[in-house]
Amino acid sequence: MNTKKLKSQHEVLAGLLARGTSIRDAAQEMNVAPATIYRWSRRPDVMARVRELQAETTGAAVASLKGKIRNAVEILSSLADDKEVPPSVRCSAAGRILDSGLKSLEVAEILERLQRLESRLNSPFNDL
Repeated sequence: MNTKKLKSQHEVLAGLLARGTSIRDAAQEMNVAPATIYRWSRRPDVMARVRELQAETTGAAVASLKGKIRNAVEILSSLADDKEVPPSVRCSAAGRILDSGLKSLEVAEILERLQRLESRLNSPFNDL
């Protein structure tokens, strides 16, 4: 964590807020006045910690999804290729593969363009 160590109450609050707990519910759980919780929640170090915890949670979820994507593609591919499966199922599986593939290509292209723009913005000879 880049921020200096939070007080234990601020760390608890950051954890609650990162999970989506409301100010009122956090105040009740921590047995602290809602106004105090609101004030603490606006501290830059607490806000930074909330973002860090949310990023960790999101990263774990994304990693889990990435592990499932290959399996899903294999299932759809086997359905699309299986001559014993009804044509409607095969068509649906092929369509999903195609849609996902096209979306992946679009996202990759957008990320590449964004990286080029960021490089130009960070260049000492920025001409934008």
